[in-house]
Amino acid sequence: MLEWMTRSLKHKAFVLLVIFGILPLLFLGLTANYLFRSYVEQRLHYSGNQSLHNLVLSLTQDLQSFIDLTYTISDNYFIISALKDPFASDQDRKKAFFTLRKEIFKKERLGRVTYPFHYVIIASDETIFTNFWYLAPWDSQSTLSEHFPAGKCEELLNSYSSSLSIEYTNSCLSDIDGDQIYFMKNIIDKLENRGILLIGKDAYSLARMLDNSRLNEYSSVFILDDETGHIIEGESNYYSSETIPANVFTEAFAFQEPVRIVNFFGKKHVVFAQRLSLFGLMRNLIVLILIPLSSIYKEVVLLNFITYGVIAISICAMLSLIYLVTQRIVRPIIIINEKMTAVQMGQFETQSDIDRKDEIGQLSRGFNVMVHNLEEYIQEIKEEEKFKSQLEMRILQSQIRPHFIRNTLNTIRWMAEIKGARNISRALTSFSRLIDYTIAGTSALVPVREELTYLDEYLFLQNIRFQNKFVVDMDIDNAILDFLILKLSIQPVVENSIIHGFSHKSGRGELRIQGKQENSQVTFTIIDNGVGMDTATVQRILDESEPTDSFQQHNAIGLANIQKRMRLHFGKNYSIRVESEKGIGTKVFLPFPVLSGPKQGNAP
Repeated sequence: MLEWMTRSLKHKAFVLLVIFGILPLLFLGLTANYLFRSYVEQRLHYSGNQSLHNLVLSLTQDLQSFIDLTYTISDNYFIISALKDPFASDQDRKKAFFTLRKEIFKKERLGRVTYPFHYVIIASDETIFTNFWYLAPWDSQSTLSEHFPAGKCEELLNSYSSSLSIEYTNSCLSDIDGDQIYFMKNIIDKLENRGILLIGKDAYSLARMLDNSRLNEYSSVFILDDETGHIIEGESNYYSSETIPANVFTEAFAFQEPVRIVNFFGKKHVVFAQRLSLFGLMRNLIVLILIPLSSIYKEVVLLNFITYGVIAISICAMLSLIYLVTQRIVRPIIIINEKMTAVQMGQFETQSDIDRKDEIGQLSRGFNVMVHNLEEYIQEIKEEEKFKSQLEMRILQSQIRPHFIRNTLNTIRWMAEIKGARNISRALTSFSRLIDYTIAGTSALVPVREELTYLDEYLFLQNIRFQNKFVVDMDIDNAILDFLILKLSIQPVVENSIIHGFSHKSGRGELRIQGKQENSQVTFTIIDNGVGMDTATVQRILDESEPTDSFQQHNAIGLANIQKRMRLHFGKNYSIRVESEKGIGTKVFLPFPVLSGPKQGNAP
């Protein structure tokens, strides 16, 4: 499965593009589509139920106020009294007209009733009273026959039912145009029918309430009557009641849940339905909201189009990007890799010719610098190896003379013993030990205790030579005695202090030698109160290429030589540091890494 990891960089780039580019885009697109569809459905159910609930609440409050008003007017004592006796004259009808109008439009009676509305009262003698006029029986016959089927008015006037009914028709016996909803009730007084009361409400106001509850431009809102099947619908409905199959409205009254899916016109529709709870009305009214399912997912379809369009564009962009990456990044890296392979084969003259200002260009220039530095480094190593060989030869050659001197000194020491000159014998013994330490073995590193033993013998001889002109204070931490340091590294520094620091100084010289461990280093500090040096002299002494005559004369190994050996063995971070001030003295620091165990390496 991971075989592609071993293939070319171009192949890896393409696989990574598919894994981390195209597949995540497809996954995110499908996930976003699913989540958005779920979100739309949830929001639809919530919004539909909330809208339906608010609409039902508003309709209930509005219609209930008219029902209550109808009951209140039909039971009003003054209205019943005005209709109690047959009218003997037109003056009696006129008086009743004003009495009815005054009682019906009392402020405390209207309460929550919304305008506009009108009323029609048909007295038992068929006199008609409305908001604006009244008609005597002989003038109302044609009007009643025009608005009521034959015998309908007589049937209503002979009815003694106290229940309220509702009718939907054009404006009846009024000056108000448009469809009206009439709440009808007999005016009954002691089992006698005094007339018929009709309270009319403009159906247009209800239609506007329905329009305000539409969820989108494709939705339709209806109020259904289960007895007559009459429908009040929104003025801006997407579907009219005449185009919708009758079974949709019939099934609406059988809904067990507030939300259903129905099919007609070959499409799925979401239906929200809820009954109106109206006190005093014996018939059932139901509110219906109808929405095509396709209109709900219209935004989802648009989102799909946008999502897949973005995915297609992104894939094209990624393919262009992979081509660009291949040409601008992968190909130069392959070229540089080929150049590196050539350098591995020893072709150090190889150079990258990629000249750009971006990271690839920096990599190319860094490669060229690396090859150049590598070539210089190899040359430097060759020169250092050559220097080590030459230095080793010089040391081997110098060992011949110390060996001859040692044998001669041993002979003189035995002669001094025979003559009883013990001081001469002690001095010769120390000098012989110094020579033994110098020519013994080829180890480059020795324990600190051996270097200090050699230093003690050297200081003994120098005190004899300078007749105790200087004193030595040695403070060495016992914990570092078994650590390894460079052989013959402390003595040349001490010699430099004695020869150059104390030889021209008046008074007694003081020499302090300190050694301690500091973190990962062992540091030796040689401090004298000699004549000191200026900065130029210090630089000249440490200069590896220009040794002074006095340095060569008095210091066979030399500070510059020590510094060169320290860098060869421990790196350029380990070198001698000198602090000196004329007339004050000199302080020399020798840092070594913490090394323990057997002796390592060979001294050059």
